[in-house]
Amino acid sequence: MNTKRRSWGLGRGSAAREGRTAQRWARGLRQAAQRLVRIGCLLLLALPAAAQDRGIDLHPSPVAQAPAIAGDYWALIIGINHYTKLSPDNQLEAARNDATAIAGVLREHYGFEPKRMTELYDEQASRSAILRNLRALARTLTLKDNLFIYYAGHGLLDKETGLGGWVPSDAEIPPTRSATPRSGNT
Repeated sequence: MNTKRRSWGLGRGSAAREGRTAQRWARGLRQAAQRLVRIGCLLLLALPAAAQDRGIDLHPSPVAQAPAIAGDYWALIIGINHYTKLSPDNQLEAARNDATAIAGVLREHYGFEPKRMTELYDEQASRSAILRNLRALARTLTLKDNLFIYYAGHGLLDKETGLGGWVPSDAEIPPTRSATPRSGNT
């Protein structure tokens, strides 16, 4: 059995202390997520949860379940309705409910163990908490493990670079012409 751990290159130190811009932070988080995520067919999990929330009855077929994959299944679920530093008109209503529904689907229909699921909602989903949990997962996961990351909340897209990223609950969105706030699930 291969128990070799892999360093995911998330680095150390505070981004604020190092003077990183929001763009560099978003790019770094995106790169870290790309290194961690092996989503495969699990992306289709959002469809049953979204349909059920809207009153559409979908029953997953036992035949349609994902094939067994070696390793443990881990999940990082983030849902942010309340942003501590954004105006009331920039708060969301459905992001936390969507994330909670996805977490339930993972436990009930796909056998994810609660001890291998990290759920961050609203104020819990600060920048430091998200990075701390990504780093902990990077130290814990083996090459055979599988990680599912679900984020529901605001996002930010830089029109000049085409790079986007998540907006943590404690973020201050800088007023720039090239940054466009986005809402919804990513």
